[in-house]
Amino acid sequence: MSLIVGAANAAGIGGGALIMPILLIFLKAEVSEAAPISNFCIFLSSLTRFILFFKRQHPERPRTLQNYEIATVFMPLLLLGTSIGVMIGSFLPQVIALSLLVLVIAFMIYNSFVKYMQLYKQENQLKQSLKE
Repeated sequence: MSLIVGAANAAGIGGGALIMPILLIFLKAEVSEAAPISNFCIFLSSLTRFILFFKRQHPERPRTLQNYEIATVFMPLLLLGTSIGVMIGSFLPQVIALSLLVLVIAFMIYNSFVKYMQLYKQENQLKQSLKE
């Protein structure tokens, strides 16, 4: 599992969408057990990335790679969403929580695929224009 998280982290996606299905399907964990384990793995991978890239400078702007302005907006919203999710998840039946998880992951996969196709088309157009 650490190999998968490492590869996902290198790709910049964190690995949460990969860890949950592994814990649920292969390790037969309950959603209430798998979510905190997944969050802890994401925390460790984020901490590792932060330590590795802490001093690196942005290639085009005079600042570090970490954008702290985005973090100051993003973190309160993340904490609010997490708190609401924990409250809702505490009284939802296991089947509904798992169904919501599957829907969220399916939505993330769809969005990633759409983004991939857009980038693929842009790169092919750029290659074609460079050949001409």
